[in-house]
Amino acid sequence: MSDIFLTRKEVATLFNISVPTVRRWERAGTLPVVRIGTCSPRYRRSDIESFIAAHSVRREATAEAR
Repeated sequence: MSDIFLTRKEVATLFNISVPTVRRWERAGTLPVVRIGTCSPRYRRSDIESFIAAHSVRREATAEAR
């Protein structure tokens, strides 16, 4: 099965955040990035889905603790 890759703009749209925020998360190591060529960062859709699932669990646990 081949990976589906997303651009920074597509990731920003999924999270409803700005492209610079995606770039900051990338630099901080929050989002794993795949470099295609020298200047084309891409994000695996499966990595993004895992990120969403991991952070959804945290949000639910935080809400339950209140």
